[in-house]
Amino acid sequence: MKNPAADEVLLIGVGNDLRGDDRVGLVLARAIRARGLSGVRVVECSGYITAWFGHWSGADAVVMIDAVVSGARPGTLHRLDVSKDPLPASHRSPSSSHILDVGQIVELARTLHRLPRRLLIFGVECEQFEQGTDLSPAVQAALPAAVTAIEETLRQLTGADGAS
Repeated sequence: MKNPAADEVLLIGVGNDLRGDDRVGLVLARAIRARGLSGVRVVECSGYITAWFGHWSGADAVVMIDAVVSGARPGTLHRLDVSKDPLPASHRSPSSSHILDVGQIVELARTLHRLPRRLLIFGVECEQFEQGTDLSPAVQAALPAAVTAIEETLRQLTGADGAS
């Protein structure tokens, strides 16, 4: 019996709606969901990120979106393929509201042989994570370009990019 999850790309938006720029992964996931892309399943994760294992079980390709602080200009979009290599320490979640950050979960999944075949991470460079704040102006301004870039990647992964 074929696993239907293998036929779709899983998009996981990571974040906390109550902590300023930390919500950017959730905001972008919601924007992508609203596009209704064929072959893309969108999941929001704001709690225990070890639940990702259940979400991506059987998925061939997973795209994750999270906030990062690497020293780049706020609003910068980073695209990293961590299918074979670890997430650089410079691109890990800065003040993660999760028990483990994205990089730690990716490496735990790799160690346990539970990593999807293809795992891409989009990290949005963020600057403020105070409780009860909105997205910073720089991150807010970067949203349209981030949606476009992520959507383009998803179309490539699902084969809906018009390429022959």
